[in-house]
Amino acid sequence: MREANAATGRQSIYVPNLMGTPTVVLEQLKLAQDEGVGAVMIAPMLLGLPFLAEIVRDHATVPVIGHPSFGGATRIRPELLYGKLFPLYGADATIFANFGGRFAYSRDTCRGLADALVKPSEPGVLPTLPMPAGGIKYQNVADVLAFYGTEVILLIGGGLYEAGDDAALTARAQEFVRHVAEARG
Repeated sequence: MREANAATGRQSIYVPNLMGTPTVVLEQLKLAQDEGVGAVMIAPMLLGLPFLAEIVRDHATVPVIGHPSFGGATRIRPELLYGKLFPLYGADATIFANFGGRFAYSRDTCRGLADALVKPSEPGVLPTLPMPAGGIKYQNVADVLAFYGTEVILLIGGGLYEAGDDAALTARAQEFVRHVAEARG
């Protein structure tokens, strides 16, 4: 990432996923931070919400992104789980299924979730960046940003990888960056 940032003049970050026992996760976190990563990702419902809080409070020097794995969102409202509990326990950004994707929530659910993240109702809870994911296409960036606003992290993967070979992937990634820049004005 350092080489790519130096070559492009941009500030991209690598976000490793931390997984394992608490001891292993803390070792992974230390290594990631020592290597200068820009953020880390954990699945709070796999590792535990109290462990998320401990990581944020005692160990992390970089932003922590909450991943929805094992969230059981069919049993608890996404606006509560991802929009309130993840931030309450310290997530700096929360990934959730965007409308229109393969694991999609409705537009109303996504709106409620994003609003809960950026305008927390609990005293002392900081705003959390929404991170919609799943089914976002690089050519739809303007629409996604119009819906969520510019204080958002766009998680786009499959929409880029479906391009095929490395050259096509590079071209599509560059087009995605251009679409984001144009949408932000």
